[in-house]
Order: sequence, then C-alpha cells, then structure tokens
Amino acid sequence: MAKPTGLTRGESYFRKYLTQEPEPYSPNHSQAHWRLGQVLEKEGRKPEAIAEFQASVKLDPDSPARQALKRLK
Repeated sequence: MAKPTGLTRGESYFRKYLTQEPEPYSPNHSQAHWRLGQVLEKEGRKPEAIAEFQASVKLDPDSPARQALKRLK
C-alpha cells in the first residue's frame, strides 16, 4: 500500500529541518521530533515513531511526546 503523499512530504520536511539549527522563534528540535513521530505513527511505523518521541522527550522532558509514548507503549 502506497503512503499518502502528504505524509511522505511531511516526513521529508521534518527530517530536513532536523539537519539544521532552528532559526530564532522557530520550533526547536524537540518539537520537530514530536511532529515527525506523529507522521511516522500515522504511516503505521510504530517503532520509528517511538524513537522520535523518545528523542523529543530527551531534549525536552515536558514535551507533548511524553503522552504519545505512554499511549504507544
């Protein structure tokens, strides 16, 4: 089954965003990992989503990714 184009594009954009330093007043890397995890979860890639949520929480213990981890584990 092919992935929806929007999710594939979103994944690509988040991965690119994580390769560079965020500009001032832009989302930080913790937020980008959280959003990437959401995309991967929607794609059905649970282990990869969990890894991204864990990366988010490691950078920011108060990240909303903490709730996503509780839900997926």
